[in-house]
Amino acid sequence: HEFQEMAFLIHLLRSEDCFIDIGANIGSYSILASGVCGARSISFEPDPGAFSDFETNIGANQLVDRVMPINKAVGAHPGELEFTVGLDTMNRAVGNAGHPGPTQIVPVCTLDSELNDVSPTFLKVDVEGFESAVIQGALATLAKPSLVALMLETVDSDVARILAEQGFVRCTYDPFTRALSRSGLQDDGGNQLFVRDMEFVSGRLVKARSVRVLGVSV
Repeated sequence: HEFQEMAFLIHLLRSEDCFIDIGANIGSYSILASGVCGARSISFEPDPGAFSDFETNIGANQLVDRVMPINKAVGAHPGELEFTVGLDTMNRAVGNAGHPGPTQIVPVCTLDSELNDVSPTFLKVDVEGFESAVIQGALATLAKPSLVALMLETVDSDVARILAEQGFVRCTYDPFTRALSRSGLQDDGGNQLFVRDMEFVSGRLVKARSVRVLGVSV
């Protein structure tokens, strides 16, 4: 359902890597990372309903030993936050404006506290506008040399500055040609890919084995 992004993940990751999935929902990206690539996944999903389905998917794909699901939100500081209920993939943290529908209180951790002894390779953040808080709590994680790629949906000026300071550049990826190209920021609400060490990442993408998706090889 997110073809270019998922193809990038499949072409980038190897069995020795660690994928970090923030806003995992029912685990589509984590299942690909661990089931197709064999990578280890550490995956955060705060909504209890989606988390239950995620655990079911982990078991159905026999990935209990490769995927670590964590039923928490990720933010700038540990604690708790108000979270929407019943919006499926659109569930999100409730801001100062409040929310007219039902909400729940979920625990919050920071990436730096959870990944202190982890060397991540690829970080995906899909948290419906809460990306800035996630990044603010991940400054030590972003500095780890093992981390070569991030994918975020919302990139404000503070996030863009932090990523630039850590050497990440905005890129686009063509999974059919395996071409990774520098690009400017976009504001169309789609996922945005950031890469550090383009030579290393491009080499991995080109050398990755092909996979077939609906009868098409990529």
